Formats: sequence, structure tokens, C-alpha cells
Amino acid sequence: MLDLWDAGWKVSVNTVAEIMAEYGWIGRERPKRRNLTKAGKRKAVPDLVERKFTAQRPDQAWCGDVTYIPTSEGPMYLATVIDLYSRKLLGHAMSAHHDAALTSASLLMAIARPELAHVIAVGGVKSL
Repeated sequence: MLDLWDAGWKVSVNTVAEIMAEYGWIGRERPKRRNLTKAGKRKAVPDLVERKFTAQRPDQAWCGDVTYIPTSEGPMYLATVIDLYSRKLLGHAMSAHHDAALTSASLLMAIARPELAHVIAVGGVKSL
């Protein structure tokens, strides 16, 4: 409905409803929002970057996120890892489950980049 109005069409809600009923179309229900964070369940993780999502050089600080994506076959979750200096996507993973395996897979992809081979060989990721 809003798309029609944005495109400049002047139609009423009832007109759209009648046309949809005539063709047997039904509107899609908005899914309920799911909040995966349970307040008070776990101790808060320390904020090591102090909410400063910037870096002075590549690979100094990375940031990750998990996003819920509703699909017709069920929910999917996308985990990503980005470099806070370049904002470049370093790793990603998708799964039907929001769990540690999903986030680990995206982090492992980020670590497996060829340009990090020398760092890992010298002394591990902590030496970044």
C-alpha cells in the first residue's frame, strides 16, 4: 500500500483490499520480533573497545555481528566480522541456528585470510 502511495498512485486501503480479494491475494503478516538477548541471564562481557569503533591501522580491531534473516524456509542467521579500520568484510557464515558454531565459523574465515599467514606463523593472532 505504501509502495503505491510512494509511486504517486492515489488509492484507498479499501480499493486495494477489494482488488486483492478479487485475485485471491492475501497480505503477508509481519513476523514477531525476536530478541535473542536474555536480560540478566549472563554476566555482561567487558567492553574492550570502550564503544570506540575505529582503528588507526588495519587488523588492529575487528568487530562482529549476527543478523536474523527471515526466509520462507525458516529463519537464517548471518554472522559477520569486519575490520574497524577499513570496514572490509573479513569473514561471514550463515546457519539456521544462532550459536557459537556460527560465530566461530565467521571468525575462522577472517583468521584464514592469506595476508594474516605471517602473523599467525610468528606468534598467533594476539600479536596483531
